[in-house]
Amino acid sequence: MVVWRNNALLTDSLKRFSNSNKSSKSIKESSKKVFSVLQRRGAQISIKPCSVAENQAKKGGGQLGHQGVGRQVFRAEEAAEVRISEVLLENCPKCECRLLSQTSNERAIYDLQREEIRQIYYEIRRKRCPKCRKTYAGKVANAKANAKLSNDLIVEVGEQHYVLGRAFRTNFRAI
Repeated sequence: MVVWRNNALLTDSLKRFSNSNKSSKSIKESSKKVFSVLQRRGAQISIKPCSVAENQAKKGGGQLGHQGVGRQVFRAEEAAEVRISEVLLENCPKCECRLLSQTSNERAIYDLQREEIRQIYYEIRRKRCPKCRKTYAGKVANAKANAKLSNDLIVEVGEQHYVLGRAFRTNFRAI
């Protein structure tokens, strides 16, 4: 059973088609016309009388309770070095208000130092302006945003692959 949310629109359309279509057309054809007119006017169809539109369509994303397939990172205990990146600002550049400290973010990066791959764990401190609500965070040196590898390691891998013709897996098994 189909229930129309906009009953006034439905009755108006049915009256118009019943008055204009006095010939013996089948019910299916007239209902298709009414349905197409209603769709053009913006009427919404609900499958059940009490169903909500957001529950009718499939929602995107992963299933609830399932483990995601994200980037595998190491913990602070497994890292060769733990670094803290501080926020260099004390006052907000926009409103000159004193910044309040906030919880810090964490980031795990593989870095190349003296021909050796090291795991570096960053704790990125953040501060927030109470007036304009803008958040300022410390910068991670030598790494792009959301990158697992540092810039030096990316350059080294690119050089070995494209210049020397070596494969990534044979040279860097630790990653």
